Amino acid sequence: MPHHRKPKNCGCQSQTIVSPPEPYLEAATFQCTLPTEEPVIKRITRPLPFADNIADNLAWASAFIDRAAKRLHAAIDTIGNDAIEMTLLRQQLHSQVHNIGELESKVAGQEKVKKELQQLLAKNREMALKAEKELANKLKNTEKALRRSKTAESRLKGKLDKTILEEHERELREAEHDREDHASLDSAHDALERALQEKAALQAELDNTSQQLTSTRHELSVAQEAMETCKNNCQAKEAQINALTEQLAAANRTNTELSASLDSTKAELSSKEQEAASLTESLNQANTNLTAANQTISENNSAISTLEAGLAGAQEERDQKIKLLQELQESTQATQKALQDKIEELSAHDLEDHQRIEAANEAKRLSDESIRDLQTKVDAATAHDAEVQARLQAEEEAKRVAEAELERVKLQLEEANKPKLPNKVALRNPIPIVGSLAGAADNYDDIVYPVVCSFPVTIYGHSSTNVFVSINGLFSLDQGNRIWTYQPLPYRTNEIPPYTLFPFWCDLFIYKDTPQGIYYEIVGEAPSRSLCIEWYVSRYQDKDQYYHFMLILEEARPNIVTYKYFEALDKGAKCTIGAQGPNSVQQWSYNEAKALPGVQVTIDTSSGSLTQSTFTLNN
Repeated sequence: MPHHRKPKNCGCQSQTIVSPPEPYLEAATFQCTLPTEEPVIKRITRPLPFADNIADNLAWASAFIDRAAKRLHAAIDTIGNDAIEMTLLRQQLHSQVHNIGELESKVAGQEKVKKELQQLLAKNREMALKAEKELANKLKNTEKALRRSKTAESRLKGKLDKTILEEHERELREAEHDREDHASLDSAHDALERALQEKAALQAELDNTSQQLTSTRHELSVAQEAMETCKNNCQAKEAQINALTEQLAAANRTNTELSASLDSTKAELSSKEQEAASLTESLNQANTNLTAANQTISENNSAISTLEAGLAGAQEERDQKIKLLQELQESTQATQKALQDKIEELSAHDLEDHQRIEAANEAKRLSDESIRDLQTKVDAATAHDAEVQARLQAEEEAKRVAEAELERVKLQLEEANKPKLPNKVALRNPIPIVGSLAGAADNYDDIVYPVVCSFPVTIYGHSSTNVFVSINGLFSLDQGNRIWTYQPLPYRTNEIPPYTLFPFWCDLFIYKDTPQGIYYEIVGEAPSRSLCIEWYVSRYQDKDQYYHFMLILEEARPNIVTYKYFEALDKGAKCTIGAQGPNSVQQWSYNEAKALPGVQVTIDTSSGSLTQSTFTLNN
């Protein structure tokens, strides 16, 4: 049976977020004056109630004032941090507005390029049609000249036959005519040869024009592809604008939270002010008691003066902090107003939809006969919302894949700049999906990573270039899952994707500062490329237990997957190994110590066959 443990609170996400560069931070400084470290009045540490001695009571009052001052300083620090966060939010908002402007300018430029390409396409079409018409006219003229030449030739042949049949005595008389006819025949032959040469020249020109037309068509296809690329770029920019809108909404929510925090801070300051007022009343009462006791007053006059001066300073400092809080609140309100204006500007389209819905509801109230039409409109709007939601999900998935690819490239660059530890990976040119040969930057557990393959991978008759790799020894198409509680196959739940491979399914872990990780490499050239994914990991809560295995998928051999095992401390005694499709499943091992070093398992997901063999380990 699989092992059990308490659920882990994994803070990792299934996708990696690429953050923008950190903006410049404004410096916000505050001056705070602490009370004297060595007060004139002795501090009292005894518990309440107060003593009968007025000096002890004054000491308690001084302690309360010190406590209030410390809390006031803590509130001031909180306000300073809030001011810094508001500055960061304003800078992020300016950056996002700038990015939106750049995206809009890029979209306008792409629209301009699209129009220019369309104009060039129309111009090329007109030139091609014109050239085709000219070639057709020239061809017609050539055919007419050829027909005239053939007519003259047939006429001359008839005359020649007639001359041969005439009598001998008319030969001399007709010789002159024969010579004229021969001369005419020679001229006709010359004209025919010239016509044939002109026809050949026209044919060559026609061939050149055909080649030009072919190249023009190729240019048109290239232009169409460029237009499609521009269209895709526009869609991508639209997705980025939507993402920026969501970030703006998140900033607005953060601003609301900050406003609530400021309100609570203001309430706390009000309570501190009330405490200071009560302390002032207590001091006034103490002053009255001091007047009654002349000898005690004469001894403590200097202390009372010092205490009153400190209280006045604290009151003045409190007034300054309240003023600073009010200014900060005004700045927050101005920022919130600017954010609200931007949100109202972005949601103008939503307001128009809301107005149309209100008009539809009014029409429904006035006429019961229009209920069906309104229901149809509502259904259409629902279907449109579903389509928009599906498109947004697809765009989010594409964005997530792009971010994962950017993170992978970033990790690869960091990998190149790090010093190399002893390489335990079998791949010649490993590309890290997570972890690093120079030492993992952090601990990684229960995470799934997207990888975009350069050729479609096929298992169970289904092909895709979007593959997902889990730390817990799973490989799947189109979607991924980080499930770590391994089960015997078949195991069909919503957690397991329809097309999943299990080279070594158990609860695995990547430890910080070790060369552990998941690496991949695409070997060979099309159409004989291979996708190799290699796990070099440990088990959860067992850093010294290594698991080293590889998965291979070949472009030239669809539906076939190969598992290679280099090292597994428990030999697979606590894992699941196999493959599962929507209608088929192959299990090679479940809690069996069969994954020995040098063992190779080949699974044909089309026929369902399982083959075990061995390979040579390179030390």
